[in-house]
Amino acid sequence: MLTGMASDKGMLRQRNEDSCAILTGEKGIPDVFVIADGMGGHSSGETASKLAVDHVIEYIRMDPSIFSKGDGLPERLVSMMRNTHRLVLECSQTTNAWKGMGTTLTVAVLLESDLYVGHVGDSRLYILDSSGFRRITSDHSYTEELIRSGKLTREQARHHPNKNMITRAIGGLEDEVEVDTFVCSLENGSHMLLCTDGLTNEVDERTIQEIILAAATPQDACDQLVHTANQNGGRDNITAVILRCDDD
Repeated sequence: MLTGMASDKGMLRQRNEDSCAILTGEKGIPDVFVIADGMGGHSSGETASKLAVDHVIEYIRMDPSIFSKGDGLPERLVSMMRNTHRLVLECSQTTNAWKGMGTTLTVAVLLESDLYVGHVGDSRLYILDSSGFRRITSDHSYTEELIRSGKLTREQARHHPNKNMITRAIGGLEDEVEVDTFVCSLENGSHMLLCTDGLTNEVDERTIQEIILAAATPQDACDQLVHTANQNGGRDNITAVILRCDDD
């Protein structure tokens, strides 16, 4: 298994409100991949995303046994992410500067060849394998709802003025959050990509696939994806996390 991770504030933003982490190689703890894209005024988006990612890693390190078996793991992911939601929500109520802060959050836990995913927001998880390049998660966004209702095409959504408006978040203003879960198998040689919308808004999926396949390592691919997004405008923070399953 090889991994890579890169995050950049982009060309226009003053700070990077994305956060990400890889937890791997620790005895008794499963491999975990986390990404978050914060929202809120001042520095609160940065605070929310870092708080969420750090809490997920700490939560798993405190009791890794609850993530050691696939049976019931999706439900445990939901419980963990709702716990994270409550933490961010409580912190947002401690000061006016953090009021309403929130973040997307996507967590992937790898057990043997199965990937267990928990997801809130519009960051994305893709799988690239012999079947092609496919998105596993669904965006919780205003434009995605318009696409599903047939009122907007996917190409129109790329240029919609409200394309960054999300309908679910960790934290924010809602007391509870609904969490999507997914389970998928990874074959030898396949890739997993976690990314924020700063990448997918600037680089189309075909180009993302080409960059991943052409790169010598996942880290090279992450660096090139961030570089390409910046070349195309870099209007938002950009983060990419890649796992390549390799038995050799």
